[in-house]
Amino acid sequence: MRRLRRFILLMSIALGLGACAGLGRVTSYDLGVQLQDKGELPAALEQYKETLAQHPDHLHARFNLAVIYHDQQKYAAAKEQYRRILRHYPEHARSLVNLADIAMAENDPSRAYLLLLRAVDVESDRAYPYSYLGRHLHERGRLTEARMAYERALAIENDALTHYRLGMLWLQQGDKTKAADHFTQAIERDSDDSKSLYELALLSIEAGKTAEAIRYLQRLTRLTPHRHARGTVTCP
Repeated sequence: MRRLRRFILLMSIALGLGACAGLGRVTSYDLGVQLQDKGELPAALEQYKETLAQHPDHLHARFNLAVIYHDQQKYAAAKEQYRRILRHYPEHARSLVNLADIAMAENDPSRAYLLLLRAVDVESDRAYPYSYLGRHLHERGRLTEARMAYERALAIENDALTHYRLGMLWLQQGDKTKAADHFTQAIERDSDDSKSLYELALLSIEAGKTAEAIRYLQRLTRLTPHRHARGTVTCP
């Protein structure tokens, strides 16, 4: 009976993962991805460890393992995994950006800044290093430089997160019109962007546009909470 239950479980997992795996056989990495997407991080972690025990050079498994440690605030373990990736792939910008995030959590903004500059340098044609550099500069009060980094990111990729961040910068500088424009562009690109919807609702209330504010708040109440990944790799 136990073997039968195990067989049924594995078959159900295989059916769910077939599209991602690209093959009929389910690997420990594939299972880790599915578990991580469901938020079952301890179980996903074990699957990635199993993958790495068999394939130590599996970049995606090591990166996702680092992301789990990062999300669990096990910073020493996360840093070790990111650094192991960088020893083999010095231009892995996602690892650099995530190490910068940990440096900020550990109150080391100077190191975070250097890591982000390196990420921008190695992937200057990608938007996200500029967006995270902009966030760092924004948090440090270097608003003009932050705005330039955000605008550079948006010139490469018109994404919701950077629009939200730039909207918050304009809001901080007192320009509610430009802020609202960026929040609106954010929800046009990601209808589930709860932060931008919330800011638009507040701006509408301040402007006396009650009906508009209610519409934004109604959209907020319909949203299903979702996790924000740190560049998690979902398929090889």
